[in-house]
Amino acid sequence: MRYYNKRPFPFYTRSDSCLAILLTCRRVYNQGIPILYSCNTIDINNPETLLYLSQTVITSRFKSIKSLQIDVNASMTLCTQDWGLAGSIVTCPEWKIFLGILERLEGLQNLRLRAEFDLLQDFPAGPHCDGLFLMPLEEMLEAIKLSSLRGLRRFDLETNIRDTEGIGQIVENVRGTICT
Repeated sequence: MRYYNKRPFPFYTRSDSCLAILLTCRRVYNQGIPILYSCNTIDINNPETLLYLSQTVITSRFKSIKSLQIDVNASMTLCTQDWGLAGSIVTCPEWKIFLGILERLEGLQNLRLRAEFDLLQDFPAGPHCDGLFLMPLEEMLEAIKLSSLRGLRRFDLETNIRDTEGIGQIVENVRGTICT
């Protein structure tokens, strides 16, 4: 028979139970974070946000993004001070950086591009109105087609240009190149 001077300690101390909670949280995080990036559609409202995301998220997690939806203000470089059309977004160095980031997304399977032409609302509806914006959109899609972005299952485009017939064929050409 043993004699104890002190009461025996409980099996778990208070610090052990806190540690167990922390270890459980860590396990949930480690198992859940890949699901967060690979099973959700990452919705980005500005291409610059994709740049910041690529710099802050661990590379392996960033590469595991499978579905991406991006809003692009496609008319941001189109206007000059006198509201004339100046050029295309693809001439901006930021656009090339943006495409480079898309190319690094090895797990990317679905890409939805929402190209908004904010200036379109300032032009009266007419037969030549959409033509002003159709060429920059074509250049944007051509830049995607010429990039090394490949292996997508799906590519979609949403835009506020009213001439959807002209755009449809261009989108199909891009799909034929970048989708498997």
